[in-house]
Amino acid sequence: MSNTIRWLPSAEIDIAEYRIERSTSSTTGFTSLVVVEHDITDPLLFEDPYFFYVDAAGTNAHYYRIITIDDAANESNPSAVFQPAAAPPTPFNET
Repeated sequence: MSNTIRWLPSAEIDIAEYRIERSTSSTTGFTSLVVVEHDITDPLLFEDPYFFYVDAAGTNAHYYRIITIDDAANESNPSAVFQPAAAPPTPFNET
């Protein structure tokens, strides 16, 4: 099984990347799964505005959250925790 995680990019102009974290608990134990670069020069973003990542080892027992990181390495608060069957988080305010 695998999970595809899709989210809208942040509207902030100084976002460098997104860190996807995964856990088997909805409240603790989140570890970094992957860092996805926020490449606003990618022409594909204009056709499909969503970022996505496929977690090939993901199952329905996993919980996810997304953290944005800006150009100065400041991290946002985590997004709302979600599971594969739930809708991915909407964009959120960065710090």
